[in-house]
Amino acid sequence: MSDSVESVKHHVRSYIIIGTLLIVLTGVTVGVSYIKFEHSTNIVVALIIATFKAALVASIFMHLFWDMFIKMAVIFKVMIFTAVFFAGMMALTLWSLKDPIGHSQQIGPMFPHQAKTHVEHHEP
Repeated sequence: MSDSVESVKHHVRSYIIIGTLLIVLTGVTVGVSYIKFEHSTNIVVALIIATFKAALVASIFMHLFWDMFIKMAVIFKVMIFTAVFFAGMMALTLWSLKDPIGHSQQIGPMFPHQAKTHVEHHEP
């Protein structure tokens, strides 16, 4: 990468374009939040826009677009593992909502066969 005036102007121009695009995408995210979709579609749309914005920031502002292929492959693998573990944690959270143990507990003694059905009161 040369440090000529044209090179610097080119980079500054690309930074301004990406910065403007990030501002526009933030406005799109806010605009989409006012649209009523089914169930959790708003969250999914917002996450897709946020992922695109994060990719822009990582590739341009963090200079990952110009890095070597090996570094990109390592970062991509870390991102994939993170996504897999995140999906697993979300699946466990959703699975716990259908937990039969939490819904089948009864109010009462822990061991019903030890419960006294008749309590005697002795007066002195």
